[in-house]
Amino acid sequence: MSLGKMDAGIDEAFKAIESCIKNAWILPALQLIYTTIDILGWIDSPENPPAHRRGVRFNFCDWVDKYVPTGSAFSSLDLYAARCAVLHQGSPDSNLSDKGEAKRALYCWGSADPAIAQKVIDDAGASSASFVLRVEDLNASLHSGYQSFRTELDTPSQRTLLVIARAAKQYATIHVGNG
Repeated sequence: MSLGKMDAGIDEAFKAIESCIKNAWILPALQLIYTTIDILGWIDSPENPPAHRRGVRFNFCDWVDKYVPTGSAFSSLDLYAARCAVLHQGSPDSNLSDKGEAKRALYCWGSADPAIAQKVIDDAGASSASFVLRVEDLNASLHSGYQSFRTELDTPSQRTLLVIARAAKQYATIHVGNG
């Protein structure tokens, strides 16, 4: 068994994300980025986590904590709230941000300077409730995180065997020609 199916699927996701960013389709790019982290979080989740650590939220946050540097501006929970906002509402608002449990993510891309957007937020006194994230930077962090994740899997372990078993369950793309 190998990780070829997982690698192919993630490579397709990366190509789709790049295409979205290139065409300024930012919401679809974010949807794909967050869904890819969801998939990787599930693939890398513990086999029998304690009851209080089960589910998408914990898988996502654990994977981000291990592989996606968040810095001091936001946490993995803030990024999870951003994921929920994008995937479930298509807005900056999530249940977690509405309850004040996580910051609200605002995005910039292309030549936009996230520092300028962050200054506007800071000057408005909203820095404790919001953060700015450059879409290309999030995508680069996902790429880098995936490479680190894959490198760790080169060392045989129980974890590697579990990841291989889960990766085998993923969809595969079969290209069919016209004769």
